[in-house]
Amino acid sequence: MTGRTAISVVIPTRNRASYLEPSLASLESQTLSPDAFEIIVVDDGSTDATGALCRSRRGRAPLRYVRQWHAGSAAAKNLGLFLSSGEIVVFFDDDDVASESFLEEHLKAHAAFPDPHLSILSFTDWHPDLTVTPVMDYLVNVGQFLFSYVSLRDRQQLGWQHFWTGRISCKRRFLTHFGVFSPRMKRVEDIELGYRLSRHGHEIRYWRGAESFMLRPITFADFCRRAEGDGVALSEMKRIHPAPEMVEYCHGDAAARWAEIAGDLDGIVAAVEALEKLLRPTPPAAARPVLEALHGLYRQAFLGFAVKGVAAGDAAAAEAEGS
Repeated sequence: MTGRTAISVVIPTRNRASYLEPSLASLESQTLSPDAFEIIVVDDGSTDATGALCRSRRGRAPLRYVRQWHAGSAAAKNLGLFLSSGEIVVFFDDDDVASESFLEEHLKAHAAFPDPHLSILSFTDWHPDLTVTPVMDYLVNVGQFLFSYVSLRDRQQLGWQHFWTGRISCKRRFLTHFGVFSPRMKRVEDIELGYRLSRHGHEIRYWRGAESFMLRPITFADFCRRAEGDGVALSEMKRIHPAPEMVEYCHGDAAARWAEIAGDLDGIVAAVEALEKLLRPTPPAAARPVLEALHGLYRQAFLGFAVKGVAAGDAAAAEAEGS
């Protein structure tokens, strides 16, 4: 691979310089030869030290920094994609760190699955330095609202719902020919693209050997906000793709569902906050019944906030259409 760019790493970022620094450091320490890859950081209008950080790290790895006016993650990913020169493009999150063999493993996976229409999903877990709280454990190992790796087998074929940017690599030519990220999507733009690509024979394979680790902890309140924001985006996605499977994925008749659960959500949130206090700082083994109760409440809360977001998006769209 010497003498050509085999793989391009595209990192969209906005105001996360403190996380981006260790993320870049991990890519500077790859087992893959530096002349075989490139890093493209697309700054989506940051107001922190992102630009200075990237400029200070030039020369440690083949790093290119570009800045755009704040236009969203989809636009940043598209810009990085079209600036890339690698045959393979991996979209990487600015709050993750890569294992030393991360890029080498992605290339091994594409060598094993060379078909142009096939992409590779790699493994992500919490960074070992983080304290994994009950809600963080629930999100990846129990409810699987954030990642669902415990349900996957190595090299398993996956559906469009697993097009998770931040940990997926694709053949560049396939993406530029069949579809890029939609600027209409302010969130979950990866899932929307995965759905469109599936119409062109796109497949995803899981490759356990490529590993990255998330540096940013998530609280219960964080994920409630995220679920609601994703819900608003899901409302837009089902307007773009009104097929039955997409409507079901986007929580169906969200207005009716929200009417049923709206009065309960504040109580669920209060119950979660009370039970989480009982488990601090470290959940004791004897607290299993408390954890089981929390798990049920987490599910209700996250689904509730997602439905709330979809219902709000649907109502805003209906109002806009009627005006």
